[in-house]
Amino acid sequence: MIVVDASAALRWFIPASATASTYPLPATDQPLVAPDLFLAEVRNTALVHIRKKELDREQAIAMVATIDKLMAGYFPMADVTEMAWSMALEFDHSVYDCYYIALARQLDTVLVSADQRMIRKFASTAIASRLIHSADWKP
Repeated sequence: MIVVDASAALRWFIPASATASTYPLPATDQPLVAPDLFLAEVRNTALVHIRKKELDREQAIAMVATIDKLMAGYFPMADVTEMAWSMALEFDHSVYDCYYIALARQLDTVLVSADQRMIRKFASTAIASRLIHSADWKP
């Protein structure tokens, strides 16, 4: 299994900036999973892009449906809440991000993310070996 966060999944469809490009859809036999927080994050970001007129409603619906099909499943946030909260306090980092990291730790796998700030934050920790930037992920 590979844990994927919302930033990585969204970069398959939406570039990070006007000069950036999207990342290719994953071509892997490994199941892609996430904490169920992912469902809200992807949909909320799609809504933000609709409001900014960067996506129309149909594009957003199609993007979310495709992401849902690519994902193999979701794990309840409650399963990793204590670990995520502990990490957030220890590293003074977003508990949202820590849910994804905690799930990767629990499953003994990696987290693919397009969140450069998070990857930089944990670069000098033992967690760094679990984090892969979307641009560097070669499934």
